[in-house]
Amino acid sequence: MPGIPTYRYDALPLKFHEGTVRILAADGHLAYQGEVSKAQCSGQGTLYGADGTKLYEGQFERDMYNGSGSLYYPNGTLQYQGEFVDNLFQCQGTGY
Repeated sequence: MPGIPTYRYDALPLKFHEGTVRILAADGHLAYQGEVSKAQCSGQGTLYGADGTKLYEGQFERDMYNGSGSLYYPNGTLQYQGEFVDNLFQCQGTGY
């Protein structure tokens, strides 16, 4: 996507970027697109599997699911939608 900086997950410039980015995994697939702060996923973003399937979409803090979000099974089917704290479901959501 034009206008959004793209970095490998271990790129030095990523450590200093604030704002929206695309992060590529070691094998080159798009692993994350969203907001970062000091090389950590922080804010709104989407996490992708190696095959391009959406794994999680929602709020991040310190590289973890924190806040409202949607978690998907590896086949792309919605698994849980609701609140998360440090990657854990917080009983204020719906499991599928």
